[in-house]
Amino acid sequence: MMKRTSIFAALVACLVMTGCKPKVQQQFGGPGVSTREAAEAEDSTSNANQEYLTLAKMFEMVEPGRKFESSAVEQLFASMQLPMQYSEQYTSDADWGGDSPAISYCFGDNVKYEEFNLVPTAGKYYGVHTNFFFDDSRKTGFMNRFAIITSDTLWHNNLMKDAEADGLKFKEDVDPNVYGKKGKLFQKPAAQGKGASENANYYIFDFSTPGRVDVEVGYDTGIDI
Repeated sequence: MMKRTSIFAALVACLVMTGCKPKVQQQFGGPGVSTREAAEAEDSTSNANQEYLTLAKMFEMVEPGRKFESSAVEQLFASMQLPMQYSEQYTSDADWGGDSPAISYCFGDNVKYEEFNLVPTAGKYYGVHTNFFFDDSRKTGFMNRFAIITSDTLWHNNLMKDAEADGLKFKEDVDPNVYGKKGKLFQKPAAQGKGASENANYYIFDFSTPGRVDVEVGYDTGIDI
């Protein structure tokens, strides 16, 4: 999911938290409990001990200037108990004659990375894709976005509530002819003085549909490449 326009700029960041899945499933519903309440209760319980990426953590990890080694990416996702599903090194700027190495990563439960997309493989799933770009030292690098799919609608509800509280505002409906799917773009101007253009933004693309959470969260430098 490489991007070559300002919203598709080079990428940053990584990681977070820990958890493990509960072994006991509970039944929800009954008199006085709506379908939506039951679904959110099930989401909450099914992930009771699993801490996934929060908006604050993602924005922290994609913050301009944050650099780390590729091994830190793998270690941090391992600490979340999200196994690596895919890893491939490639040249991030090959189309422009460059030789900058990068790594395409997929981590998650019950997901796979196929044809440049995250794909669920079971009813309960959570998957993250990101690209790690090495800087000129070839030792450290950065990321600037997380693409996430999940069956956890409560996680999505919390993400969007946090986004509103953090100042992200609806910008526009995205063009499905460009992105391949319908969605909405939310943005918050980035603070100046970080070496980015005046058009730099933190953003969320929300491509979610009923029953399927599909978002991209990241930092856009505002500079066309």
